[in-house]
This record gives sequence, C-alpha cells and structure tokens, in this order.
Amino acid sequence: MKLIVIAASRLIQRGVYLDAEGVGRILPTLWLVGRAGSGSSKTLASEEVDRIVSLGVTEQVNRLATSCGCTDAQWIGKPSENRCAFRFQDEVGRCFNAMQTQTNYRRKKDWCLAAFSHKPIANRLKSEKVKLSIEQPHFTIHGLSIDETWRLEVDLTSMLDGFFQRFSYYLAAPVLTRIYLIISFILKARRLIVAVRDCQKFGMLSARKMAQTVPTP
Repeated sequence: MKLIVIAASRLIQRGVYLDAEGVGRILPTLWLVGRAGSGSSKTLASEEVDRIVSLGVTEQVNRLATSCGCTDAQWIGKPSENRCAFRFQDEVGRCFNAMQTQTNYRRKKDWCLAAFSHKPIANRLKSEKVKLSIEQPHFTIHGLSIDETWRLEVDLTSMLDGFFQRFSYYLAAPVLTRIYLIISFILKARRLIVAVRDCQKFGMLSARKMAQTVPTP
C-alpha cells in the first residue's frame, strides 16, 4: 500500500489530474492508514519498500518529515518547502490523538482538511510580519498504527468526524495468513517456472524433429 501512495505522490508532483464534469479537478491525494497487530513487521516492511524504491533510476518523490513531534506552527513550514509531497507516519494513531487533545497541535487538523479540499492554508507567527501562505498544499499520507492500541488513541466519536472520514483504512493480514500467501506464491511460481521450461524443451525437441525430417538439397 505504501508503494501505491508513493505512486500517487509522483503523479501529483508531475501535475497529473482528472477533470470531472460537475466536480472539477481531482488530484490523487491519497490518504491511507494501515493497521496491523503488534510485532507484525510493519516498520520493517515499510523500510524495505523504501529500499527497493531507492534502487530505481527515476527521481525520488518529495517527502515530508514525520510530524508527530512538532507543533502546528512548525508543521506548516514543511508543506511550503515540499509541496505535493509524500508523508509517511509511523504510530499515526498517537499523532491523531495529539491533534485531538493538545492545543498546540489542533490547527494541523484544520489545515489538513483545507489541503484535502485543495484550499490554501496560511499562518503567521507573532514575530513575523508576513503571513506564510500555501496556495496548493497537496500531499499524500500513509500512516501505520498498531491495531490493538488504535481504539485507545482514536475513539468512535473521532472516527465519525469529517477529518477521519477522509482517510481510507486497511487491515494487514495476520502473520500466519501472510506466511501462507507467501508460500502459496512461491509454489505457484515454481510450477510456472517448471511449465515454462517444459514448453521450452518441447519446442526445442519439435524443432529438432522438423530439422531431421526436412530433406537436404
């Protein structure tokens, strides 16, 4: 799923959009939250995806740094420097909880809602004379959270809130299920390889027989 969000980020950064009649311009601002059990190698899998993507020859997508530990005033500077960026957030439920309960994090929620609707976001510190304004604050989000602690960090009332309704959610398969799927894939791949080799052998034998039956001039 992280690879899909990275692909969406690349499309946004390349200026790709869809014009829908009666709706307007639609951008692939994909917001995903994945939940999985504790010890299910969520972070390891995410890092492996980053490693594989880094091996490519294409330019890397712009990325926002994780923002769980920064206040809203610190956070807004990041989209202004990295527009249309990809944001990955581990333990995203904890960040959502801070946005709901701590005063110096709450404006992030309003800014994210505005960004999702393609509206500009702005902020001005007391020490600043010029307001920081971001006209196109598009970005994609992929968050990961432990399934067992999610309900402690984000309650049912919050899940019915408009902010959380803008996310798509997926549940990672249990470890035993993933192992079964991996083994099944390996077995199918081996059978496919054997079938291809058999076809190649059959083709070579047929070619030899035809060569033997063709009369020499």
